[in-house]
Amino acid sequence: MQESAGSVLSLNLRDREEITVLPDNEYELQILRASAIDVTPDPATGKVGKKARIQVIVEAIGEPTSDDIFYTIFYPNDEDTPKQRNKKIDAIARFMEKIGLDPDVTELSLNDWIGCKFTAILGEDEYEGQPKNVIKKIVAKGR
Repeated sequence: MQESAGSVLSLNLRDREEITVLPDNEYELQILRASAIDVTPDPATGKVGKKARIQVIVEAIGEPTSDDIFYTIFYPNDEDTPKQRNKKIDAIARFMEKIGLDPDVTELSLNDWIGCKFTAILGEDEYEGQPKNVIKKIVAKGR
């Protein structure tokens, strides 16, 4: 039997800890998820999306109330010039090196990225009126 939208749920919201944005500083981070967005060629056109990217979600280790941090690495698309394409490929390779992975590959396995640790300087920013952290600079390799 399905319950109505007016059901009463037992959940003590007074005991929650507020999710926070960390102050500008250096933190050890760990990759929780990495996913490819608009990277698969469209079946109708055979082209990779203009906004192709790898979305990486990380957490600050030892900071249980901090919000997750989103980091975007752009992926080459069919509209890129050779220089733009090379810059995007280089950015992916440099990120892989910084998280302790060998970038000398012909295929990316984003599953290998999950769990990788690295140290970075975080800054504060805002998205749609909400404060958030951003990775300003990766300062130490991890794994």
